Amino acid sequence: MNKNVFIVGAGIVFFGGYYFANSQSEEAAPTEASEAVKLVDIESHKAELPVGVLPNKTLLSARLNNLDGLKSSLSLINSEYMLVNFWATWCKPCVEEMPMLEALQQELSSRQFSIVGLAIDAAEPAKKMVEKLGITYPIFIADLEGPELMASNGNEQGLLPYTMLIDLRGKVLATKLGTVKEQDIRGWLDRELLAKGI
Repeated sequence: MNKNVFIVGAGIVFFGGYYFANSQSEEAAPTEASEAVKLVDIESHKAELPVGVLPNKTLLSARLNNLDGLKSSLSLINSEYMLVNFWATWCKPCVEEMPMLEALQQELSSRQFSIVGLAIDAAEPAKKMVEKLGITYPIFIADLEGPELMASNGNEQGLLPYTMLIDLRGKVLATKLGTVKEQDIRGWLDRELLAKGI
């Protein structure tokens, strides 16, 4: 066999295989935009989800990094009521509601109320966003574990933002899939305090 013919033939096979593999992976891989739509476009999915149940134990006991890279868990936050907000830096509605959450945390923390953010994100972008917005409430990095935590606690769609109000024992008092409003949170707290006769 002619050596030049062999080299040319091998080159065609190599580049043909390379092109085929790349074209297949581009077709199979979801685009960043389509993933963002799945997680962020929740207008048609907004709903109050079932409440009154204990969340999956992993929510309170999950060992997650805080923004300083230290392992901790929500169970160490000793508040009568805890608002758990799942968010991500690339989720516009999530970022837009964070200043309101910060203001409520500042105003209502004396009522044994805490807000905790669980970032479905890597630590570096989350830390930059928190610093940019001046957020002081605790933020944990849920990253790849976040969708599983959401699914096991009422948000099987995996959409963001997702907010839960739980009590000291971890009982789910209220949930909101989609942008949470200040009046939602105040209404939840007023209802709970009224039930206690406060």
